[in-house]
Amino acid sequence: MILSTLFFALVLGSGTLQASETDQPSLIRLPFVERVNSLGGFTKRDGYKSSLYNSHGNQYLVALSIGTPGQKFTVTLDTGSGDLWVPSTDCPALVCPVSRFDPTASSTYNTTDIPFKITYGIGAANGTYIKDTVTVGGVAVKQQQLALASYSTNIFTRMTTQGLRNTTANDAVPASGLLGLGYPGLTSTAHQKNGTAYTPFVFNLMQQNLIQDPVFSIYLNNVNEKNWAGEIIFGGVDSSKYSGNLSYVPVQQITATPSSANASSTAVTGYMFWVVYGQGILVTGGKGSTPNIQYATPLPTIIDTGTTLTYLPTPMVQAIVEAVAGPGTYQQDQSTGMYIVDCALANQDTTIQLQMTPSASSTSSPVVINAALKDVLMSDQSGYCYLAIAPSDSASPFGPNSALIGQSILRSSYMVFDMGQNRIGFAQTVFSAGSNSDGSSSTGTGSGTSSGSNNANGSPGQSGSSPSLVVSRVNALCSVLVVVIVTLYVL
Repeated sequence: MILSTLFFALVLGSGTLQASETDQPSLIRLPFVERVNSLGGFTKRDGYKSSLYNSHGNQYLVALSIGTPGQKFTVTLDTGSGDLWVPSTDCPALVCPVSRFDPTASSTYNTTDIPFKITYGIGAANGTYIKDTVTVGGVAVKQQQLALASYSTNIFTRMTTQGLRNTTANDAVPASGLLGLGYPGLTSTAHQKNGTAYTPFVFNLMQQNLIQDPVFSIYLNNVNEKNWAGEIIFGGVDSSKYSGNLSYVPVQQITATPSSANASSTAVTGYMFWVVYGQGILVTGGKGSTPNIQYATPLPTIIDTGTTLTYLPTPMVQAIVEAVAGPGTYQQDQSTGMYIVDCALANQDTTIQLQMTPSASSTSSPVVINAALKDVLMSDQSGYCYLAIAPSDSASPFGPNSALIGQSILRSSYMVFDMGQNRIGFAQTVFSAGSNSDGSSSTGTGSGTSSGSNNANGSPGQSGSSPSLVVSRVNALCSVLVVVIVTLYVL
């Protein structure tokens, strides 16, 4: 969730698979779906694994514990923010009807005087930062800085009223916080006036040599694979979950300036978001006459697992929907900015290819993500189908010329976030794959064409059917987290 996230979504759930204890750096492997993923050939060198919980196709959650003894939470996994935060017992149950952290029950708890405040598209949370032990997938970071929310406005309760299913009455695994995987420069303290960045959990794993390689990899799986279906690995990759080779593009440094309404914030320059250069979109098998849609110049593009939709400049989205559906066959929903299309397009052998370049110049060999059209369609409770790519000026805090790639496209790619070399690796995902973990992150190319299937049929056994993702129109709008309202400049 980059600067603004339409709504607080991404929950990491129970059923964590723990790696064997070891004195040497390893991997943390965590699943996302309601199934027990076999460790198979997973060894101590492979890192730490954890499942990701796919909650109704719009949230991915992971399980963790805080304190000594550990208090358990399932939190949203988010590459578009930097903080780990959960509600505290000071937050009234009326507004925080989820698991809450009790500082008095932890022997390793330490307080700070640093205030915490974060704002989302549907609400806000505030409190203070603390330091305590955080454990994910069997590895612990001691005295990790994180935030405790003593009050929340609409974050947890408004989800229920808007049909977003975030209480135990509607969902077996409710979200009870957020785990940001962004750079230290994306933490809330970095944007406070006279504030400084701190080291987030995932970067402490690297700096404290707790993982074999300074990477984490994310596998979201198909939208129809609910419950504990996805996976995150801290410290390595799983080659069974993608085809071809990993192809890398460098992360870009940016300058973020606060909005005039946020006088307490300050300008920040450096690595913050996982942002790369987008070059264009290629539509194959569509009904339009202009399938190759390129930017005039490459556009900084945020890779954000915490956002349901993908947001691109309005002219780009208009060109994509026409290339996919054909002229005169679609209409824009004015309440959401999304485009309503014929649901029969799910039966069409169409692929939307996102193209990325390693620099501010276009390349003839872009790194790509190939997404089957049926995996980029969403349906609401009234039976209307939407293209899950929306105009950025309809919801993005970056303005009309910004680009953010969310879950609707990222599900089709296996992603490796390389903290050591400041780059992201992409490969074509293999839906509902097994497990074949690899502790090495060296596989792949620095840039160029990503090998992999262009299969528009998505996951096995789904030919012709549209994804069973049912969302309200409000939900479709509410998937972008607001950390700080900023303007982005690539250095």
